[in-house]
Amino acid sequence: MKSITHVYPLRKTSQAWKIPLVIIHICDESCLYKISQEIINDEFYLITQENPDFKNGKCTYFGKKIFSPIRLKFFDIKNSSIENNLLYRPDEIVIPDARFNVIVNYPLRNPVQISMFAPSEKGFTRASLIDSLQKIYDFIYREEERTATPTIYEYREICSDCTNKDKKKFLKKRKIEGEICSICYNSGKYGVDLPCGHNFHKKCILSWLNENNTCPLCRKYVIQCKSCNGLGFISRVEQNVVIPPEYRGVFRNTTDGIFGIWGYDFEDLYLEELFYNRKRKILQIFIRSHCNNMQ
Repeated sequence: MKSITHVYPLRKTSQAWKIPLVIIHICDESCLYKISQEIINDEFYLITQENPDFKNGKCTYFGKKIFSPIRLKFFDIKNSSIENNLLYRPDEIVIPDARFNVIVNYPLRNPVQISMFAPSEKGFTRASLIDSLQKIYDFIYREEERTATPTIYEYREICSDCTNKDKKKFLKKRKIEGEICSICYNSGKYGVDLPCGHNFHKKCILSWLNENNTCPLCRKYVIQCKSCNGLGFISRVEQNVVIPPEYRGVFRNTTDGIFGIWGYDFEDLYLEELFYNRKRKILQIFIRSHCNNMQ
């Protein structure tokens, strides 16, 4: 039978202690790259570069114990894994009490205090504690979506009818002898008419159309399309509580449900630190997002 040891400084005289979050690193494809964070013009960017320390399928952290934030949503208690990494000493008792409270305040506008009940009379192991916190956050996000007001948002969708259309097919060749091209300001013998009626040298207008779909003079669209009127995209209006990531950028839209979640999805949250106060029976949790915000 596997022996269970307590985490230092878990002693009868201890009133509070930090619960270490340690993983055993196992390399995967993500180790091929190094991600740095930069803020440019008040916008947050993740910069990806090749990892020079990745050799023979391993990085410098392979198999090592690392104090690391745990991406809460992706913890799997069945094998104590977090996105291919393993939790160190998952069966170690870290809180010997059967019941205590935890205050969840990030990323919530309306913090909530929740009672936690241990899965066994011995208390919480490191794995069962993380699993319970995962379930709490899963419940919070589901209830928030159930109780929040739907948001109406607009997004642009590439027009499939225009995707493969060749702009050259909308140009008509004609003589322009004596006329001046409005792009190069030179005269020529032949040119092309755009659907709007304006005429240019073929070479000049094709260079322009490589970057644009409009006439350089009147700005009317060159490609004629009934679906998008030549815009190249179709505007759609949808209604949902949480705007899908592909239509809202980096941050989750703030919702007005029972908890009032702002800024971040469940998968953005990392469990950074855990502190337990046995005298008060309070578990203090520190959560950060991928943007390094702490609460």
